[in-house]
Amino acid sequence: MGDCSDIKYEYESPIWERVAKKTSWDTVIEDIRQREDFGYKKYGKYLDKNTDEDMLQHLYEELLDATVYIKTLINQRKIK
Repeated sequence: MGDCSDIKYEYESPIWERVAKKTSWDTVIEDIRQREDFGYKKYGKYLDKNTDEDMLQHLYEELLDATVYIKTLINQRKIK
């Protein structure tokens, strides 16, 4: 995977304003659309049901990343 540090999300307002005005469903759907745009900019294509990518492996790797994020937050809470 390439470096995506130059890809910016284009939210119309800060997160606290979006959350205050929209339902949780609205913000999740918006986030999904932002991720779709991010993926297209990064890979040059949209993910579709006919992909030959190993989606189970991708999910596993994403969950490993999420586990590290969770553990980091737990450790930070212990420090405070």
